[in-house]
Amino acid sequence: MSFFSYYLKRSSILLPLLVAIGMIAYFILLIFVLSYFAPLIPGLFAFPASSIFRYFIIPVIFAFPWILFVYIFRERTLNASDIMNAKGNLIPLRWRMLYSFNTLIILAFFIFPFISPPLAIFAALILAYRIVHRSDSIWQKSQGARMGYTLILFILLAIGPIYFTIIWFQYFITISGIIFTAWWILFDPMYFTSLCIVNALAIGSIFHLSYGTLDDAGKIRHDTSQRLWLIRFGEFALFIIFWVVLNPFIPFFSLSLSSGSTLNLAFPDIIGFAGTLGNISYVNYLCLGLIAIVYLVKFVVGIGGNLKLSIIGILFATSFLIVEVLNGFFSVSAAFLRPMLMVGSSLIFVIAFTISFFAAPDELIESDQLITEEADSLERQVLEDAESVAEEYEGEEI
Repeated sequence: MSFFSYYLKRSSILLPLLVAIGMIAYFILLIFVLSYFAPLIPGLFAFPASSIFRYFIIPVIFAFPWILFVYIFRERTLNASDIMNAKGNLIPLRWRMLYSFNTLIILAFFIFPFISPPLAIFAALILAYRIVHRSDSIWQKSQGARMGYTLILFILLAIGPIYFTIIWFQYFITISGIIFTAWWILFDPMYFTSLCIVNALAIGSIFHLSYGTLDDAGKIRHDTSQRLWLIRFGEFALFIIFWVVLNPFIPFFSLSLSSGSTLNLAFPDIIGFAGTLGNISYVNYLCLGLIAIVYLVKFVVGIGGNLKLSIIGILFATSFLIVEVLNGFFSVSAAFLRPMLMVGSSLIFVIAFTISFFAAPDELIESDQLITEEADSLERQVLEDAESVAEEYEGEEI
């Protein structure tokens, strides 16, 4: 267990605090971007003391449901993360960074802006119930009194979320258009970042194979944890090098709002991205070959165990490189495939996390306990296989 993971488990407030900082910063950034289009959405910026509402009240209200849910399900969330790491279901551990990045991108553009406002109203109801339920003086009263207190508290807590949700959805079409426009403007740099992650992890897979830090299903061999962290640091360093040296997107966009509601968007010509992604195409070819070599060696030598659980995750990760190779050699149109890869990889991550979340207990468990349970399960499977082979052999002897 890493130093950060250790204190994340020991502190009851650290994970909700990190989520609070991240979500509030996200909504501040979103409101900041929308403020450039204030003439198109005047109702969102027309109230008094707009700066306080814009950069404090609205972000806190929209971030509140996510903070509350993480606080309520903190132990289960941490357990779900450990289960994903221990069992390697759907997504091999070494590709987790790619899937996490793509999931955050999809959530930031298509989920958080649209479901957070109504979710804040629902969160107000949950908070009102929890306050009443945890108050001994109120809980001892009659059921009607408890319901009355809950309703009054809900109304007080929901005034802000209801007000800003109405305003938000009053300009839903305009806000959606701005967000989707930003998605298409920023998609190429975001996809380039995903490619850099894939390439860095592909090169790291050679070292994982050499040092045996991970098996085929992406599970950590914990007797090689020191080497594992060195390889992860090397993968991160490679990602930074690829992103800085091969990046054609700096500066990546410019936008301006002029003459009232007229929106002028300017996106510079990205040399090579429509075809072979410039110099990174050669890195793509090399890394796809490395991935093929790694899994060919694993298949021939028989390193690791069962690939059935993680084969979908492996195929989706390598598909990023396969699409670029096909696009480079055969001019296959990738305009549709690239967004589908990002969306598909994020769906796989969400499915894997959801399965782990519902399988996780509410009481906090240690990672070592999961590892022990996994080892015991594998040991039982080996013993059962050995017994079946012995029974077959005895049957042949008779």
